[in-house]
Amino acid sequence: MAEKVHVLVTFALEPELVEEIRAVDPERIEVEVLGRDQRQLLRGFKYPSERERAAVAEGLHGAFGQAEVVFGFWGAELHQAFSGLGSIIEAAPNLRWIQLTSAGADRLLNSGFIEGGITVTTVSGLHATPIGEYVLAAMLMFAKGAPRFMRAQARHEWVRYLPTELRGKTVGIVGRPSMARRRSTPTRSCRRLSCTGCSARATTWCCACH
Repeated sequence: MAEKVHVLVTFALEPELVEEIRAVDPERIEVEVLGRDQRQLLRGFKYPSERERAAVAEGLHGAFGQAEVVFGFWGAELHQAFSGLGSIIEAAPNLRWIQLTSAGADRLLNSGFIEGGITVTTVSGLHATPIGEYVLAAMLMFAKGAPRFMRAQARHEWVRYLPTELRGKTVGIVGRPSMARRRSTPTRSCRRLSCTGCSARATTWCCACH
């Protein structure tokens, strides 16, 4: 019989996506998604009593005890959730791989996992498209006065005002070069909108969107 691999998902992943993970090797892969209470604890939810919090933390401790792969967000709240129950390293003796949902792994620095030889991977680049689309939505929202007309709509009022245009404006982007380049892509659909960006290493790249 093939050796089982236990995957622990620490966020509310859609059932069809959970099945996609399991389908990679149905004979071996077992997928567990943390329950609602455990997920709340990871997000820093304050329980009414310490007894209640401890009961939820014990269930969290048990889930990590079986995990060989952990897939999800990793923050300070996770470490705090194990207070009184030992460290996460002690709670997850079988852990071999951490797949983060973030672009960076800085939250795991000095955690002991990387130093202990556990594989850590990120989703660098995955968020570039949705972030770029969100930035464009925010730009249009403020240029067209969306907060103003939404407040008027809530009051059932018709107001006249003069919105601005994005045409001729310059967008400045500071951040990771790969994400910054992807964020500039949606602006290509706006005529006469230029975008300039620089990375954290102070190397400058520029692109003009016409």
